[in-house]
Amino acid sequence: MIKNCVVCLGLFSGLSFASDHSRYEPVVPIEGEPSHRLVLESKSIRMFDVIFPPGKQSLWHMHSKDSVLICLEGADVPSEEPEKELVKRPPIPSGLIYYRGYAEKPFVHRITNASPTRFRILDIEVLTEKNSVNHLPALGNSFSTVIENDRVRVSKINITTKNPEVVKFQGPYLIVALSVGKLKLTPEGRPAAAFEAEPGLSRVGEAADHLAIENAGDTGVELAIVEVK
Repeated sequence: MIKNCVVCLGLFSGLSFASDHSRYEPVVPIEGEPSHRLVLESKSIRMFDVIFPPGKQSLWHMHSKDSVLICLEGADVPSEEPEKELVKRPPIPSGLIYYRGYAEKPFVHRITNASPTRFRILDIEVLTEKNSVNHLPALGNSFSTVIENDRVRVSKINITTKNPEVVKFQGPYLIVALSVGKLKLTPEGRPAAAFEAEPGLSRVGEAADHLAIENAGDTGVELAIVEVK
């Protein structure tokens, strides 16, 4: 048996490890973990909607793509790594957005929802290779930057008025609703599309795009925008 080689475990489907030195359990890729539900896939972006009811434990699984994670419903979710003692960590709060560079260092773990409430998080993977684009023009004064590195820029905006917010994307992007409301998206030269937004609902674009984002309802809608560099 191969020990102390987390990367190797995920690369060869026949391998497994002793998590408690008494039984062997397989490591599955993220798409093989039942609670990670694939809801969107394009050439550049893949998104999983991950839901854990109270007490639910995942399979041992591997993350191997650079990822943006958006927590929609926070909870206490201890994370256990193979052949390591469980280390207590703070609960993940609702609204937290963070980045993990898994492509260079794949990560194997399993999690358990230790809270009495549901845990829900979006795992947004970057499928493209790194390129030389390290700077993106600002989207506009209404946007606040949450994350910016050499792989992605993540911004937030609260669309509160019916005045369209016109943005120009330079390449692949993902728009994710963080709250309930009604939106209208109008790509340049194409028909407008109005739809009811709810947390986790998303729209993806694969190329440079001119887009007008408008509040089509009576309440503000908070959005997260993920741009791939």
